[in-house]
Amino acid sequence: MAILIYGQRKAIIGLDDALVKCPVCEGDRSADVLMKSRYFHFYWIPLYQCTKKRILSAVIVA
Repeated sequence: MAILIYGQRKAIIGLDDALVKCPVCEGDRSADVLMKSRYFHFYWIPLYQCTKKRILSAVIVA
């Protein structure tokens, strides 16, 4: 009888900087872009990517 180990895991792909346009002052602002991925693995070896998310976090200046 063989034991098969499989499932899904999350991983952070990268962190990057981006320039975004502020809707209030219409100036360019620096923001961080975090890229996350969920992938399917078989015996802890990633086989294919299921989803990819991009999360934008901007610095708010009053």
